[in-house]
Amino acid sequence: MTWTIALVAFTSGFFGPQTNEILHHRITLASAYMEAGQDRQAEGTLQEAGKSVLDGGLARAELLNAWSALHLKRGQLSVAEGELTEAWEIAAQSPAAGDLRPTLLHNLAAAEMRTGRYAEALDREREAIRVWEHTLSPDHPDLIRAYASLSSLEYMMGQPHEARLAMERALASAARTYGPMDPLMADLLESDALILDALRMKKQAQLERNRARKIRGFAHTGDDSPTWNIRESPDTQVHLRTK
Repeated sequence: MTWTIALVAFTSGFFGPQTNEILHHRITLASAYMEAGQDRQAEGTLQEAGKSVLDGGLARAELLNAWSALHLKRGQLSVAEGELTEAWEIAAQSPAAGDLRPTLLHNLAAAEMRTGRYAEALDREREAIRVWEHTLSPDHPDLIRAYASLSSLEYMMGQPHEARLAMERALASAARTYGPMDPLMADLLESDALILDALRMKKQAQLERNRARKIRGFAHTGDDSPTWNIRESPDTQVHLRTK
């Protein structure tokens, strides 16, 4: 499983039934194009989605979040962060924003981490997790990714003990949600091994790497390189989630 840029689509009726349906469909389609590496088609689809957004409300915030995904993927960090900041300003002022708020916090954390602003990113990720823990099931994919991102941030800030706790949480939930042989487990295990190296737990780190290799052998795709690890920039840590 490659950890791709986030596109968050809502179907909760924030924008009116017809507008919401069109926007949801087009953002979901754009995400599929991005997953397939067809960024030009994703861009065209988001441009079409923008035609259904008639004001500066939550529909615009969702669309800005979707655009930021594409811009993060292209390495246009300042553009993406500007879009996420504007989307956050809209969502923060709306009582109806609901789950859009933690999603934007998570994605802002990813953008900030990529520019080396780890302390700011850490605060946002922790707040996103705090909200999601009250609204999502314990093993929800959003929380798995959020805890993995939290672990990455703590590792980057020289906090391996805290990073290990967050990674253990992500690993346990991922095993229950996806199964112990899912490729995502290999990614997380390899990241856990890096944390264990920092903690000078070399034997256990090697066991984690052996488990990861076993999983990759089980789900071999012709590419032995990991799809994500804790030292990578967070363009691969932001997630796709539709509701």
